[in-house]
Amino acid sequence: MLKDWSERGKSEDLRSLLQQFNRDFAAIEQARIVVFPPPPIQGIGNAAGFTMQIELRDGSFDLAKLQTTTNTVGEGRADAERLAAGDSTFRSTVASSSR
Repeated sequence: MLKDWSERGKSEDLRSLLQQFNRDFAAIEQARIVVFPPPPIQGIGNAAGFTMQIELRDGSFDLAKLQTTTNTVGEGRADAERLAAGDSTFRSTVASSSR
């Protein structure tokens, strides 16, 4: 919760606080941390957005092809006016380890 307006100092509005948090967290090289403002209506978020899954449906295990398709979708997202941001955690060049 933020302090009452009468108790806040200069640069203690929500936008300034979020910008300062993001600057501070950007210094942590081992993680990617982004602070989002709370939604104006509880349950309808600014950051939750939606999830998309891309599948190889041709029976192959061609991860390079999947990476190319994922990149193409991401590039198309950059042209979409109503999408503020997007990212994929998929990296075809990173090997998974099994125990």
